Amino acid sequence: MEARYGEVAGPGLWTWLLGTAVALALALGVRSALRSAARGPGEARFTVPEPLSPFTVIGLLRRIESTNGLTPDSRVELQGQIQNIEEHYFGEADGTRPDLSEIAQTWVQRAT
Repeated sequence: MEARYGEVAGPGLWTWLLGTAVALALALGVRSALRSAARGPGEARFTVPEPLSPFTVIGLLRRIESTNGLTPDSRVELQGQIQNIEEHYFGEADGTRPDLSEIAQTWVQRAT
């Protein structure tokens, strides 16, 4: 029987597994950070559509309504804007023509 005193064993299995897990976590963190930076800060969720038409503005307002989590008062106001545009362009209302550009810009700013 031969005794070995004073020799230090190399890194064990647990050391290698822990090191690999830490390296993998760091790599994934760096990758995630780089992807976030590539998207750019503050990309707008909504943009004013081009070309501007009753169809594109109503589509924008409906997307804002369904995805923005508006307060109940804001939701009622938005639905009123949609109804106003629909009545003017597709109904028989002869009131003042809605300013599509102003409506779209206002709601894009409010929803961002």
